[in-house]
Amino acid sequence: MPEQFYRLTPAELAELLEGYEWRADQRLADYALIVAHLVQPHTKKRITPHGLYKRWTSAAKDRPAPAKAQDFKALWRKLQMQKAEEAARVKAEGKKRRKDGGRRNAS
Repeated sequence: MPEQFYRLTPAELAELLEGYEWRADQRLADYALIVAHLVQPHTKKRITPHGLYKRWTSAAKDRPAPAKAQDFKALWRKLQMQKAEEAARVKAEGKKRRKDGGRRNAS
């Protein structure tokens, strides 16, 4: 999984995030529909799913600003640094094991 993540381009990452947001938004809209149908028979006031949940994707002014290229570049650099640190740690552990002859300490 991490190997696949590191191979993503910024555009692919943005598409994955957009898909995640769409699925989360759709799930909340489905919940609003269910709640409206469950509550409606017990109230005199008309309840609609749209009245319970307004999609944030429907209004451009409410939608967060799209991520900028420099944000993706900064994220990518951070992830590359973490990957390099992990590789260095694994390499150091390997050297230590070779030095100890592959034996584990009894203590």
